[in-house]
Amino acid sequence: AAINAFTPIIIVSLHLAASMHLVVGFVQYRADGLGVAEAVQRSLDFNLRAMSLSALTTAAGFLLLGLSPSPPVRLVGYCVAMGVVFSWLLNVVVLPLQLARLKLEVGSAKHISARLNVEKFVTWLRRHARWVLVATFLISLCALLSLGRMQINDSVYDYFPAQHPFSVGTRQLDEEFAGCVRLSYVLSSTGPASALTDDFMQLQERFVAWLQAQPEVGGVNGIVGLMARRGWGLDQARDLLSERSPMDIGIGGQLTPGLSSSRVEVYLKALSSVDLIAFDRRAQRWLSTHAGAIQFEGGIGPDLIFAWLGQRNATSMFVSLIAALAGIGVLVGLLFRSPAMALLGLVCNLLPLLLVYALWFATGGYVSLGAAIVLGMIMGVIVDDTLHLLCKYRALRGQGVDEPVLEMSRRVLPAVFITSVTLAAGLSVGMLSDFRPLRELSMLSAGVILAALLVDALVLPAVLMLKRVKLS
Repeated sequence: AAINAFTPIIIVSLHLAASMHLVVGFVQYRADGLGVAEAVQRSLDFNLRAMSLSALTTAAGFLLLGLSPSPPVRLVGYCVAMGVVFSWLLNVVVLPLQLARLKLEVGSAKHISARLNVEKFVTWLRRHARWVLVATFLISLCALLSLGRMQINDSVYDYFPAQHPFSVGTRQLDEEFAGCVRLSYVLSSTGPASALTDDFMQLQERFVAWLQAQPEVGGVNGIVGLMARRGWGLDQARDLLSERSPMDIGIGGQLTPGLSSSRVEVYLKALSSVDLIAFDRRAQRWLSTHAGAIQFEGGIGPDLIFAWLGQRNATSMFVSLIAALAGIGVLVGLLFRSPAMALLGLVCNLLPLLLVYALWFATGGYVSLGAAIVLGMIMGVIVDDTLHLLCKYRALRGQGVDEPVLEMSRRVLPAVFITSVTLAAGLSVGMLSDFRPLRELSMLSAGVILAALLVDALVLPAVLMLKRVKLS
């Protein structure tokens, strides 16, 4: 399916990003003068725990896509989770062996390490940590206000650009014909030939008239209009159907063979999922009010199915997001045995999502198929760098390092920068697609990853500088 054709790019990007922590650590230890074998071992020891936790959270985050009602979306989650497991195996088994064979001279390592130096940045951050946190707080308040514009909506007819053959055909159906959306409503009663009784036909006539008066409707097709076009009266229709079946006289699409049910087809212009669901609810309310003893089913049609699927998929992705946040909080809390650290981990992973989606909603975006998938999967991706930073900070504190934030930043931030840019660049490939859900998935994913980079590089160290969070 189109949405899971992007899966290989996601897996490759995640694997490249995950391997960078081990590679950058190796370069830094080699620059410190350690031998190749010892630099590989030290980098592996320094990164293994965080790499394992990151792989666990990323795989779990993508497995949460299994909550989606859409099989292609679930397949994305399962395939990427499996890819993350294989990536972890390659990074802890194969990559160290390859690094040990790398003939990296100390001078070259020092040159690379100098280009990745962040001490000036950390010095600046130490002087302005309070202002960084104040600015973050104010921006977050504005972002929260923007969330009031959030709306779950989508339209499959906007998935392709205007010049795409699908869009051209859709416009032609809307402009020159009754419309590209079709819904069916089935009216039923009990007893032989009950669909041809006076009460049944009067109800259908009134329903057809109500439908034709709705602004979205381009045409209505049913037994009432068909009889009028053929010049049949009700008695004549009864006589014909007493001798021949509806299929024999060409009205098998409007009446069942037992003459107990009749179908009304409604043609509408291309609508968003919210507008289509709203129209169907109006039609059902009218039938509930006027049908009396006559039963009805509807609306029925693939467009309405996809409209409801989009709504339910978005809801399931919100559930996935909440589950991911709860899992992150529990994991960090158990790992560090510190409620403060659990809260810090939650904030640092929720804030990027809040900022990007607030901007998305403020500019007229809504929670569509692509945007909903990002909600479900991205938390498992961006938590990786936060875990690396917190794990290294805890380890350095435990070793009695005088300035653990500075050392943490020196050792980890270069890799965090490389992994974030790598992931954002890899996922941005989807923005070249003609398929709008893929473009939105790519754009929002890259945006959240880059926002997470800013939070991990600015907000997290600033909090650790201002208050030494208690670690048991």
